[in-house]
Amino acid sequence: MENIYNQLHTAEILNRIENLSPNSKPQWGTMNVAQMLAHCSSFQDIAMGNSFPPRYWLGRLIGRFVKPIMYNDKPTPHNMSTIPTILILDNKDFETEKEKLKQKTLTF
Repeated sequence: MENIYNQLHTAEILNRIENLSPNSKPQWGTMNVAQMLAHCSSFQDIAMGNSFPPRYWLGRLIGRFVKPIMYNDKPTPHNMSTIPTILILDNKDFETEKEKLKQKTLTF
């Protein structure tokens, strides 16, 4: 699994972001590429401690049991639900979201 703290991996991630186009097809999920960029950017806000989504009762109940399943080197399973606050449903500008995500990736 790539580690954003490793400069080689950061360069690879930035290259992957740079190679996206507004016509890039989703590999899974329902968001278009601009929405996905905004989603990833929002998720980075959580990781950087800039956003604190509410923790729901189910997360409080089973969170400690699910944590080892989610925080490991395995790819994230397809068709998982996402945190409602970072589910992007509105239209986004591709270039704006692309630049935001690149900047946040460099900030890590």
